[in-house]
Amino acid sequence: MRKLYALLLAAFALVLTDVSAQTILYSEDFNSGGGGFTLNTPDLGGGGASNTWIVNSSYFGGGFNIDCSGIPFPATILDTPNEPAGITNSPQSGYLHITSFAGLMNGVDNCHFMAADGFCNFTETMFSRMTSSISTTGQTGVTVNFWWLCDALPGSSYGEVYYSTDNGASWNPIPGGLTEYSGQASWTQASITSAALDNQPSIMLGFRFVTTEILATANDPAFAIDDVQITATPTTGNSITTDNILAGPYCPGQAVSVPFTATGTFNAGNTFTAQLSNSAGSFVTPVVIGTLSGTSSGVINANIPLGTAAGSNYQIRVVANSPSTTGTASVVTITVGGAPTASISNASSSTVCSGGTANLIFQGSSGTIQWSSSTNNVSFTPIVGATSATYTTLPLTQTTYFQATVTSSCGATTSSSWTVTLTNQVVIPLTYSPNTLNLCNGNINVSVNGSFTGLTWSNGQTGTSTIGVTTPMTISVTGQTATGCPAASAPLTFILTTPPALTVTPVSPVTLCGPSATLTASPGFATYSWSNGQTGSTTSVTSAGTYIATGVDADGCIVNSTPVQVVTGASVNIPVSPSLAAICDGEPAVIIADPGFSNYEWSNGALGQTITVSQTGYFSVTATDANGCPGSSALVEVIQSQYPIANFTYTQNSGYTVGFDNNSQNGLTFEWAFDSIGTSPLRDPSFTFPESGPYEVTLIISNPCGSDTITKTIIVAQVGIQELSVNDGIEVYPNPSQNDFVLHFSNPSVQVESLQLCDISGKMIYQLISPQKDNTQIILSGNSLAKGIYFLKINTLAGQKNIRLIKS
Repeated sequence: MRKLYALLLAAFALVLTDVSAQTILYSEDFNSGGGGFTLNTPDLGGGGASNTWIVNSSYFGGGFNIDCSGIPFPATILDTPNEPAGITNSPQSGYLHITSFAGLMNGVDNCHFMAADGFCNFTETMFSRMTSSISTTGQTGVTVNFWWLCDALPGSSYGEVYYSTDNGASWNPIPGGLTEYSGQASWTQASITSAALDNQPSIMLGFRFVTTEILATANDPAFAIDDVQITATPTTGNSITTDNILAGPYCPGQAVSVPFTATGTFNAGNTFTAQLSNSAGSFVTPVVIGTLSGTSSGVINANIPLGTAAGSNYQIRVVANSPSTTGTASVVTITVGGAPTASISNASSSTVCSGGTANLIFQGSSGTIQWSSSTNNVSFTPIVGATSATYTTLPLTQTTYFQATVTSSCGATTSSSWTVTLTNQVVIPLTYSPNTLNLCNGNINVSVNGSFTGLTWSNGQTGTSTIGVTTPMTISVTGQTATGCPAASAPLTFILTTPPALTVTPVSPVTLCGPSATLTASPGFATYSWSNGQTGSTTSVTSAGTYIATGVDADGCIVNSTPVQVVTGASVNIPVSPSLAAICDGEPAVIIADPGFSNYEWSNGALGQTITVSQTGYFSVTATDANGCPGSSALVEVIQSQYPIANFTYTQNSGYTVGFDNNSQNGLTFEWAFDSIGTSPLRDPSFTFPESGPYEVTLIISNPCGSDTITKTIIVAQVGIQELSVNDGIEVYPNPSQNDFVLHFSNPSVQVESLQLCDISGKMIYQLISPQKDNTQIILSGNSLAKGIYFLKINTLAGQKNIRLIKS
């Protein structure tokens, strides 16, 4: 199984310091980014597609699949061994190591590598080097120290250590180091001391990992590096003493002489540098104030930098760079004085009554103060005796300008001019709450801002600093200042306006079906705010609830809308017609969804409110209603059909009952109308007529292709009962009648046995047995009959007769 190895993405930090045993020229522990190293450079043919250098603190392995020519191979990566106590921030500190690109893509980025196999992974080298070089000039016993591990197979996968003295143009193995760094599964420290590294103006380190084509199994971990140091044998006997410096005070920009005594041997090209501490005497971040090139004692001509803050505990020391030597600080601390500052406080008087005095207050740095005055703000004259931080003027009779000058050891500076204006009448400032001149929101309280006496309001109120305004009016107030100056306010005019109505659309309730709904407030207001915290004339709501808009018009009137209830919507039903459609004689069927929706989409992929269908099947539609709610229809079946053709025949069975035989074509529904007597939805109904005679019978047949109607006149004759002859001489009049009916017999010999009156359903209303006949007629009472059709059955010795009566 192939192993995957880790990529180093960090760099080294350069730290120069002194220790008792060795001078540390370079140090990198990879715990803070390691910006001093450049990863995966092309040096010595570096580069590849399987592995890479990386910097992190990842020690845990894991499992994943490796794709090789489309075939997944499982890989299991072991944990990287923990670091020993000798490594900074062990056991799992940041470190430089090789990892595989396959591991990176699957979240496994500890120390491992992908071995070359000649099929999917090939021979490659990965190079990482210092970004910038260091100097070992004047240094001996230069030693490279680092911790490493690499359990890759010797001769096939291994690490190498190189150095360069020409900024990376060429690289060589460090003499005295291992030829290959491999076969080491746990952390071990390497220490290489080489004369090739001594007294070099430019030294740079580089690490290379090599994989060659093998068939044997390769071992993790790959090449890993931590805690790199370059040290040298410390130079002994060199020291620098800062001699006596005048204590000052010094001002920013002032020159200062820094004498020093240097003992020991300093190299050619050495520079002595004078450094200034901070105001607390600390050299954590020293400031360079002067330099001197040389190898022996001398005096550095320095300057206190401009902008140096005032303080009394500054110290100066001298340091050298070849060899690196830090001198002792000056025994005498020095004082730095800041540049003077001067201004006149805003608490000073700016307006006084004619003949009054003004109080002026100086603010700035310490020193000697001198006040000056001017009547034209151009020529200022010092005021005799005005040398204190505060100054009270003599009585003023005109507008006057004042300045304050402060003088210290670091110079003198003058403030900007301060204007004191005379006034014959002081303005009384007024405030009002709420902060509007419109009474549309209720009463307004007007208050005097400041201390005034003898207050008299224009509405007649006196002795109070606050009044209430309840009706439209113009209000002002007069009084006096504490010094007796007359004072008056500007007039305030309060109005009362009627703000426009504030409505919200859409009206409540608003259905929320989509991700949001927009509520819009009516125009006419300067600003809008909503109960959900949003501003503007519209608000976007995303949840159900109650929402209120608040508007403020140009007059400051505040108006609230009525609450708008937003409710969560639900799916709606979309009506479609017809409910059963047909492809009629080859003509396609048309299905129409109800209007009022948007985004119509049919189950066959068609879009729009209407579709034309040429194939049978079941179809439905989805859409969105005006509230954004989703909707769907019931299934509509489309069938093959032909236009209907109506026809029927009939047969009289017994009595007045007639059977109808429906021989129509292509009908699905049927509607019969038997004259104006009755109806039937049956396919082949039978119907009993009230009497003999001709009747109109209508049949309407329908299917999804349409309908067809046929009307026939049929003759109904009594079957099984002797009918009276047509010339029996019996008639009824008036018919229709609004009251009584007269049954007239033109043949006096007709003998009536009984009379029966039935309604249209056949229910008998009343019956007369052997009714009395007045000569040739019988009166039938119709006053109690409701409007409608009735049937009169006359039974005589000669036979039976039926007559239809109409009560109008």
